[in-house]
Amino acid sequence: MLKELLGELESRRKNRQSEFLTTAHKLAANERVTPAAVERVLAESGKTLTELQAAVELIQRRRKWNEIISAEPALEKERAAIKDRIAAEDRRLASAKQVHADATGPMYVRLEFIRAHVSDASDARRLLIQTCPYAELKDELGALQERLNEQRDRLAALKRQAGRTQDARDDLAEAHRHEQGVSAGSDPRRAAEWRERAERHQRAADAAKAELPAVEKEVARLEKAEAAIYAKMLTP
Repeated sequence: MLKELLGELESRRKNRQSEFLTTAHKLAANERVTPAAVERVLAESGKTLTELQAAVELIQRRRKWNEIISAEPALEKERAAIKDRIAAEDRRLASAKQVHADATGPMYVRLEFIRAHVSDASDARRLLIQTCPYAELKDELGALQERLNEQRDRLAALKRQAGRTQDARDDLAEAHRHEQGVSAGSDPRRAAEWRERAERHQRAADAAKAELPAVEKEVARLEKAEAAIYAKMLTP
């Protein structure tokens, strides 16, 4: 009789535990469970509300872990497919590289030949000029280059002078600072000096800008004449 009673009690205990877990699973799945049903299950199973909440949270975590595992086969299949695609693209790239190498190889060979020839041509040009037997061409070239260097120097100086426009702006800003008399070291009496200096710079810049086109044209003409003399000196 006692054995049967103990067996019955154990069976009821298991049923209560099973009902507790069933309720926890329902709550974890957001299924509706009445407060009365929860109270009954807690009372019969001897569990607390805190234990029920912990059971629900554990079930929810386990479900997420199960979802991760369930997604694994599809992801493994996708990974294999992606690897196959990458391998195919690698083969295509290797093939394209080979096609590129086959196409450009002769081009690079030709480029190297051209580079060497251009270098030889530069040396030949220098030697032809150095060994030119025509004294009148050398004299003409020397006089022209002297004039060309003068004009290039003049052009560089004019370009620097044309840049004095910025100096004029800076001078005017300094004049304005002195006129305002609000910053340290400002002196309204010095404003006129800065304005006069600005005018000088601007006049010099304007004069340089006016002269620049003629000098640029002369430099271009002399360079063309120099090239013509060099061309004559290249004749054997």
